[in-house]
Formats: sequence, structure tokens, C-alpha cells
Amino acid sequence: MLSQERRISQGFFNQILKEGRSFQTQNLSLRVVLRKDSLKSAFSFVVPAKIVKKAVLRNFLKRRGRYVIQKHLSKIKEGYFCAFFFKKEISKLPFLVFEQEILDSLKKAKLIE
Repeated sequence: MLSQERRISQGFFNQILKEGRSFQTQNLSLRVVLRKDSLKSAFSFVVPAKIVKKAVLRNFLKRRGRYVIQKHLSKIKEGYFCAFFFKKEISKLPFLVFEQEILDSLKKAKLIE
């Protein structure tokens, strides 16, 4: 599980949406902005209620995303805010494809080697 210092608080979302660079994959979109206050990267996962109706499934997808980031944290560059916005079909993907989608978006953003 990601520690609290690795999670983005709600106060930074306006900055991420205004200044962030966007990277798209088939089932998610990633917004990345350089972090000015700290050296550690922080992450957030957004699953709209319009896309996934049940809160249990939304929370499951967020936990799954945090697990993937925790698993690959040593490979991810430091000093960025990364917000993942899930699209509709992501809830039907098996875990390995889900993990690959997140890694592909980080590679597009050049945050992972």
C-alpha cells in the first residue's frame, strides 16, 4: 500500500488539471506535473462514479492501481505528481493487462526506465 506522503491530496488537483501534461492509453489517461514542494513522486487514481457505478468496484480499482505503483516504485522517477483517470473498460481487464496499461502510460510520460 502506498504511504500517505506518496498520495496526492485534493488541494493539488487544480494544479494538475491546469498545468499537467496528458498521456493517453486505451483504458486510462495520465496527467503529470513537476512537483515543486518535494522530491518524492505522488500518485492518485480517479474512477468517476459515472464510469463505475458501485463504490466497491471503484475502491477495488484504486487499490489495484496503488498496488501496481508500489510494486514498481523503485523504477519510477522522483519529483512528479501523477494522476491516473480510469476509463470505462478498465474494470473488465485482467490484472496483468491492467498493470501493463499503467506501466505503458508511465513509459509514455518517460517516468519509468
